[in-house]
Amino acid sequence: MEIVRSAGGILWRNGPRGPMLALIHRPRKNDWTLPKGKLERGEGWKTAARRETEEETGCRARVLELAGCTFRTCRRGPKIVLYWHMALVRDGKPVPGGEVDEVAWLLPVEAVRCLDDQSQRRLVQRTCLARLGAGGHDGGPLPRAANVRAQILEQVLTLPAQGKASVLEPVIDMLGRADEALTRGDIRRARQLVVAAQVPQGC
Repeated sequence: MEIVRSAGGILWRNGPRGPMLALIHRPRKNDWTLPKGKLERGEGWKTAARRETEEETGCRARVLELAGCTFRTCRRGPKIVLYWHMALVRDGKPVPGGEVDEVAWLLPVEAVRCLDDQSQRRLVQRTCLARLGAGGHDGGPLPRAANVRAQILEQVLTLPAQGKASVLEPVIDMLGRADEALTRGDIRRARQLVVAAQVPQGC
């Protein structure tokens, strides 16, 4: 079984009302989403995130810190998407006739209302609150929830590209449920799931 790997960006720029992020509209699916796409052969997560973000928005971007991840199951198997915060370097427009026909720059609260994907809405809610200073920390030890989320991301980055479905699917499911537990504020349950989500050596 192959894990479907995708990467994308939360692209920021300053606006008259404060920091704004970019959403793209895909006419074929008639939805609003964060820019993202599959990793190409031999491509790293961060490189793919920047490439997809620039291709779909038409903008130039500078990659900042890792924002988070989303989990889902699709026809090809489990799918993981990693997102990076990015800063706008040069504005642009989508390629005419491409997969994207519009880019909207919105305040985080507006983006949450506009996004069609629930997992992306949760991602924007929690990462933007942290980035804009709500619930941040003073440079000391990370709060417990942030520490557990960092552990989830670390395990995602070390997952093998391929492996037995009977091994990988439960691990990815546990990581996804750990992420959901953190969103609910259940840090204890999230930590238990992260500890249990181990890929045996050789798989």
